[in-house]
Amino acid sequence: MDRSNQSKIATHTSPPARLGAPMAVSEHDPSSLVLARTSYVDSIEIQQNRFFRTDFLKYAKAECGSTFGPEMFFTYGGRTRQRLWLHQPTRHALDNLRDKDCSIFQVQVALDLLCASESNARTLQKHIEAGLIQSVHPYEPMTHVETTTYLAFSRPRGTGTRIALYSDRTSKVHAEFFCCHIEFRIQGAAALRDAGLSSADEIIRLNHREFWAQNIRLVHLPDADELGERYVRAYMKNIKRRSAKFPYGGRTAAVPRYGHLLMRTARSQSGDTTANDLLHFLRERRPLGLGSVSNLFRPAPADWLLPAPHSGLWRRMVIGKIG
Repeated sequence: MDRSNQSKIATHTSPPARLGAPMAVSEHDPSSLVLARTSYVDSIEIQQNRFFRTDFLKYAKAECGSTFGPEMFFTYGGRTRQRLWLHQPTRHALDNLRDKDCSIFQVQVALDLLCASESNARTLQKHIEAGLIQSVHPYEPMTHVETTTYLAFSRPRGTGTRIALYSDRTSKVHAEFFCCHIEFRIQGAAALRDAGLSSADEIIRLNHREFWAQNIRLVHLPDADELGERYVRAYMKNIKRRSAKFPYGGRTAAVPRYGHLLMRTARSQSGDTTANDLLHFLRERRPLGLGSVSNLFRPAPADWLLPAPHSGLWRRMVIGKIG
């Protein structure tokens, strides 16, 4: 993270306590990896037809972690517009948008799960990736760009939501902690209205706990035997000869073999089978027939991820020493 951004954020908040000894964690309890949870609006893209005033740009730069732009771009109709990115905006920066002739095009809401070490953050990211889905109709398999994982990475620019995760950097709010960073990137007027983030007032009033409770979805991967049984039933419906023999020594032995084969076939770029990629594979290739497959993915608890209702960027937690 850019050190200049850290210093600007620190001017609006007091530094938290330093971390002590690492915590002992359980492989089956990912919540034990999390020291604290903090959510905030990481970035906002605003657009307008006219050039941004110099005094507005100066004020935005002073009241944000950083800014990017302004830059001119062409709309689909051939007209020109100006856009500006506000990174880690303060409440004053959002207040300043209320009476301005600009529209909000994209909002990125971030959740930092603070961890005692980078290895803990990576373990946490891997656990969340395994069960994270955006919907029961995935846009595409997960995309890995260097150390960041994306859901719906290649979605065309317009209305929609992308998700990004990484764990190799420190938190933008508590710079002394590594974190598993989850980011929802919501863009387009319709998507922003649905999320309740279409105006500066709505962003200021955002209840972060409710936002993540409504949007983050974790599921359990189906059992290989369950997948294999569904495949065998679909296979039996399609064959013409009911007396066809099963490979691997009969139906009982074939069921788990088929299930594990489907799990391996749906592996992601990282070599792991995730719920998003398996769900996408089952819907695209239809190895289980034309019936619904979403009932194979049972909901997993996600309440251990939920942060406080307020913005962590505007009201920082004091994290005590561990150990």
